[in-house]
Amino acid sequence: MGKERATVALLLVLLLLGSVTALASTLPTIRVYSDNTVEVEFTYVKREPIDAPSRFRVDISVEDRKTAIGLNVYIDRYSDPSANISFVANFEGGRADRVVSNVVRFAFDDRDEYSWITMKTAPSIEAELDLNTLVARVSGRVELSAGGEAEQLLTSLMMLNKQSVEELLRYQNITWVEIEKLDVEVAKEAATVDFAITLRIGELAEKELTDFEVAALKAAIARLSHPFRGELRLEILQGDLSVSAHLAVEENINEILEGYVALYNIYKLYSARTFGNVEPSPPIPLPAPPHIIDAGLTALSEFVKRFKVAPSAGYLQVTAEDDAVKLEGKTPRIVKKGATTPADTLAELYDFATWATNVLREHAPAELERVADLAVRVEGVGVKITLNEAEVSEVRFSDIPNLEVVVAPATTPTTPATIPTPEEQVTTTIAVAGVIVALIVIGVALVALRRK
Repeated sequence: MGKERATVALLLVLLLLGSVTALASTLPTIRVYSDNTVEVEFTYVKREPIDAPSRFRVDISVEDRKTAIGLNVYIDRYSDPSANISFVANFEGGRADRVVSNVVRFAFDDRDEYSWITMKTAPSIEAELDLNTLVARVSGRVELSAGGEAEQLLTSLMMLNKQSVEELLRYQNITWVEIEKLDVEVAKEAATVDFAITLRIGELAEKELTDFEVAALKAAIARLSHPFRGELRLEILQGDLSVSAHLAVEENINEILEGYVALYNIYKLYSARTFGNVEPSPPIPLPAPPHIIDAGLTALSEFVKRFKVAPSAGYLQVTAEDDAVKLEGKTPRIVKKGATTPADTLAELYDFATWATNVLREHAPAELERVADLAVRVEGVGVKITLNEAEVSEVRFSDIPNLEVVVAPATTPTTPATIPTPEEQVTTTIAVAGVIVALIVIGVALVALRRK
């Protein structure tokens, strides 16, 4: 069971780095459009024993002022068969002037043969952040109940109070957190926690960051503070895991990506100044080694410099069953910034793949020399694609920057040049870009969802 999760996670990480190496069921297809955009469609199959069937799918839809992401996951025999867990969360937020607000509502239920726990907001947890001062206030009320072995949780809550938390904060020399209210009421098999906390993030930022970085941090948060609404449902029933989620953000995905890159750049400046060449220990557990996450974010940053995502839709689906892992998907349409012809975007894709191979080094999934002679299919939609003045439908990977694209009614392609493509040859898609930010979030969630 662990092997299948690792396989799926590995495939996602490879996608983030710009290409995938696997056994190809069909040649990857690069589809070229007359508006200078391109998309990549692919199907891969990797044969290996599958102990627990699983399915994973993420869909992304991009409009001029809206980005929607959907997720569905199913993993058979994910945990102990006695486990029965359900979690439902609804969240929404936005910004009014210089104040960012978020509201979360959730309900949690965990039961097995030895104990049970329930938890829910009553009615919600609310957070507000002032962008001028970077002062946040988080408040809410949570109701809990527990029985069996889990009843000790209620006993622990009886020791929780405002004074004890404040003493702990003073002992840790944490001055930027203020406990406004912390009321805990415990009765038989039930408890309520009513709280309000002020976080003076600006005070902490001014101690750790330069004035330039503080200003950049405020700008990045403002850039990411778009109206959003979403829902997450997670259920483990008799050990089988199912997850569904959707998120709709009232903003174009390019603005969102650039906001995340801005935050990453601030972190890089702080990390280089504070830790030098020593990799810092993360303050929280991460779903992958920090250097892998850093490689993915580096690739995202480079992608944002080079490309924009056009209004379109894409998906990624991974299925592990019948002794095979099958990966298939289609990226949203992307375009090189400043492109004047479709060939400009094609050449930039090749350059991006070359950059990923050279700069990411040991994190790149394959050396460029190994894939230069491999085949990809090219399709024109309202355009004619030629190589050395001959119209083509298949080309070598290394020929991509040499393709010429004429915006004209598509004609029937001539017979493609003969390219060695042995059955089940190892092949590579290039620059599976545009869906990068979605894959980071989903890859993190997929790997992190593990019952301790």
